[in-house]
Amino acid sequence: MGKRGIILLMVLLFLVSCGGGGTDPFVDSPFSLEITVLGSGSSDIAVAIWNDIELNYERAFKHGKNERINAVSTLPFTISEQYHVNVIAYNMNGEISERLIEFQPLMPGKYQVSIRNWQSGLGTVVRKWVIKAYSDTTTKEIVFRDSIYSVLHQPDPDIACIGNIDKNGRLTTTNKNLFPSLFNIPALNLTDASSSDVVGLINFSDTYYIALKNLETGECRIFEKQIRVGENSFNLIWNEGSKFNITSSPIKRQIGETDIITKIDTSVAIPLVNKLEQNFPNPYN
Repeated sequence: MGKRGIILLMVLLFLVSCGGGGTDPFVDSPFSLEITVLGSGSSDIAVAIWNDIELNYERAFKHGKNERINAVSTLPFTISEQYHVNVIAYNMNGEISERLIEFQPLMPGKYQVSIRNWQSGLGTVVRKWVIKAYSDTTTKEIVFRDSIYSVLHQPDPDIACIGNIDKNGRLTTTNKNLFPSLFNIPALNLTDASSSDVVGLINFSDTYYIALKNLETGECRIFEKQIRVGENSFNLIWNEGSKFNITSSPIKRQIGETDIITKIDTSVAIPLVNKLEQNFPNPYN
């Protein structure tokens, strides 16, 4: 290779190494958010945050109360032979957030299982659900692996509360998982409440709703802010926020409810193909 060819190769390698843009879902990057509340007349203020998610056909949940929040969705999967099955959820940092099924022996068939949120403090979060099927529990040889992304979206000041302001009127967080737009997440599948059929796409904007709730009076104010990778700092003046009326209490599932795996009985004999299908509805709450 001549001198000119070497130079061109070096330039190409440099461009490749610098390309990509954005943040890989499993690569850490600096982030912080500081919120200072001014003029509320109270130090007993709770802070909730959720994303202004965008669906392919409408702008969802904008300045509205999404009633009957259940934080539950259905996750269907099919296995073609008798396997031991794991279904595990990961957050966008690659950490395990929930173990739904662990080395459970299952016969060939179609199954569905409920996925739920047991934690408060979650407004809009993305999870990667991974299914692994093993031929046995001794060798732990993986014979099948698949994954999907789910979106939990709870635009409610009580459920999406990430904490209270301190004596100085401030709240600080470095938890990136509360802000899906900070990750390089592609458009995700949108499903309705009836099936895994994809009816559109889900996108995340860098706009978030920050809800401040006076725990003494119950009054709530909401602000729209752009939150990005790096340092974010906002002074929120109480009277400048839009009023957010909570008209009814959401239905909250209780810790300790059992996740039930249901085998779907098919009346016709069809070849079974190993597959993890999209949860429905998605987004869910």
